[in-house]
Amino acid sequence: MNTPTQTNQVRFHRLLGAEWIKLRSLRSNFAILAFGVLFAAVGAWRLGGHVRVAPGAASSFNPLIYPFDQLTWGFVTVLAASFGVLAITGELSTGLIRTTFTAVPDRRRVIAAKSLTVALVMLVFGLIASI
Repeated sequence: MNTPTQTNQVRFHRLLGAEWIKLRSLRSNFAILAFGVLFAAVGAWRLGGHVRVAPGAASSFNPLIYPFDQLTWGFVTVLAASFGVLAITGELSTGLIRTTFTAVPDRRRVIAAKSLTVALVMLVFGLIASI
């Protein structure tokens, strides 16, 4: 019987790849991200005509934050949290978590890979929504 040893462990980049595959295989994740980008675009468009920057305040202008009002920020934050919850519960509801923990018994590495994958997807989502 081949037991996992230090030299026979799954590499972290392979864990990241597996988490990426699991994350993109859920259709609801794409729906949440698309709806979030659409809502951010509508919020920025709705507020876009009212943006005025005083000449002295040009150095404090932050184009990544300013176009959104509180409603848009709150909603996009809730969407991001929902995405994180779905990343965890999607695997639990299908029973795939048992296979994952059988292949990689070290739960800390699995959670670290899942957290890093969700954080990277949210970083890209945030950049796209801000643009």
